[in-house]
This record gives sequence, C-alpha cells and structure tokens, in this order.
Amino acid sequence: MKLVLIVTLLAMPLYSSDPFTVSSEREFQTLLPVDEEAIKGAFNRYELALESLSPREMLPYCHLPLMFVSSRGVRVMTSSTDVDTFLAETVAMLKARRYARSEVTDLRVKQMSRGIALVIVSRIHYNAQGERLEWVGETYTFRKTTDGWKIVVAAVHNPIAPDQD
Repeated sequence: MKLVLIVTLLAMPLYSSDPFTVSSEREFQTLLPVDEEAIKGAFNRYELALESLSPREMLPYCHLPLMFVSSRGVRVMTSSTDVDTFLAETVAMLKARRYARSEVTDLRVKQMSRGIALVIVSRIHYNAQGERLEWVGETYTFRKTTDGWKIVVAAVHNPIAPDQD
C-alpha cells in the first residue's frame, strides 16, 4: 500500500502539471483548440514519405523516442539511427513482398489534448499488379512539437470496420 502511494505521489507532477487539466467535459470543449487539419496534414505528409519507400523521407515525421507496437512485440527507438534502421527494415520487408502502393480506406483523428492526438487508419497494401497484399489497421499517437505534429507511437493491428468506433 505504501509503495503504491509513493509511486502515485511521485507520478502526480507528470499528470497534474499539464495546464490542460480540466474539471468538466464542457470546459474541455471550450479549451481545446481543434488542430484536426494540421494533424491530418502531418499524417498525409508522412503518407507521401512512406510511398517513397525512403527511410530518410519518413524520418522527419518521427518523434524521438519512437515506439512501434505490433502483435510480434514492442520496439522502442531512442535515436535517429535506431529509427532509420527500423524504417529500412520495414521498407526491405515491403519490397520483398513486392509492395507498390497503399490506399487509406478510413482515416479518423481524435485530438486528446492540446499536444496529443490519435490518428486511426485502415489501409490496403497492393503489389505492382494491383493485387491486394493485405488489409491492416494502424493507430498513430502524434505529439505536437515546435516542428509540428510528430509520430511518437505507431501500432499495427486488425483493420477497423467503417461502422466501428
């Protein structure tokens, strides 16, 4: 019991120091500056970089540290070299499968606070012949920085059906 209390007290400054802490949903709605277009824009620029299959093009959209989560496990990257290596491995895997392009079939943005947002997409990967390779879901946690919105967590999962929330 004492350990839980100590951990809670130590962690409180991490949460309570956020100037965005609010006491009601109404207060939340009036205080939150909606940045949905900027968040979508950041995601769309990342998408263009992804289609280039160039890790160097994708790197500027990644926050450090960066975390990748999938059913295979979790990978935490703390340096640009770590992220570049991960992106190069991902590109090599896509090329080995003869990946040519992807189509985002569903895109949802949920701004959680002034500086945190979720982007949830369903995506179909195609090969050069236009055949579907896979249909996946992806959830990105974006963090607002002085350089704009950056991906801090990327998770791959089952696709979300259009009628699910």
